[in-house]
Amino acid sequence: MELLLPELVALGVAQAIVESRGPKDDREDQRTLDYLRRKRALGGRLHLDHVGGPTEAMLWIPDACCGAVTQLRSGDPEHFGIIESKVTMLEVPQK
Repeated sequence: MELLLPELVALGVAQAIVESRGPKDDREDQRTLDYLRRKRALGGRLHLDHVGGPTEAMLWIPDACCGAVTQLRSGDPEHFGIIESKVTMLEVPQK
């Protein structure tokens, strides 16, 4: 989230709807957003909403994209080729 949220703000996103991973992780996402605001790492306004995956069909799209990236990294670029021009991949540094 710490890398994703500033990217969304830079793209002009005002509301992000993300899949709930349970109350604990949802609170952690909100804490990350609050931390970035305090740190002034976000140049715009962003509202973060968590919803259940089965409740919001639009959340299935990122799952499909993730599957295409996983296949790409496993040596099968077929599905990623379809979405490649629309995808920005951010590498998360290892801790």
